Amino acid sequence: MRSFLSLAEQAWLAVVYCWAVSVPLFMLVCAALATSTQRLARTGWETRAWLFTPFVLPVVVLAWGAAMAHTDASNAAPQWTSYVLGVLLLGGLLFFALCIWRSAGLRWLAFGLSLFAAWLTCCSAFIAAMALTNDWL
Repeated sequence: MRSFLSLAEQAWLAVVYCWAVSVPLFMLVCAALATSTQRLARTGWETRAWLFTPFVLPVVVLAWGAAMAHTDASNAAPQWTSYVLGVLLLGGLLFFALCIWRSAGLRWLAFGLSLFAAWLTCCSAFIAAMALTNDWL
């Protein structure tokens, strides 16, 4: 658990450090939320759940990085752990598209939230890849 929280903290610092990307994406989410508040109030819990499920993927990526972290400096890291991380990222793109498709009527908001979640996933994957290879910047 400690390593997961440490990776999450480092991923959050990466998001803050790259503020030039994070701030416009956050503003996009705020604008999409402001324009779709009435529709959001009329939707059921299933649609709302599809809107926020993309934020599960950064947690899964960080959990994979924490669970499979390579700490042995004498041996090379196994390659398959990095391949699984790549599959998670590519599968995440399909998952984001599915979330946007399932959010009929709120696609603008779903697009903004998915784009922000994709940015969080990229920052999380960057940190997780360093943990998987034990090659820290």
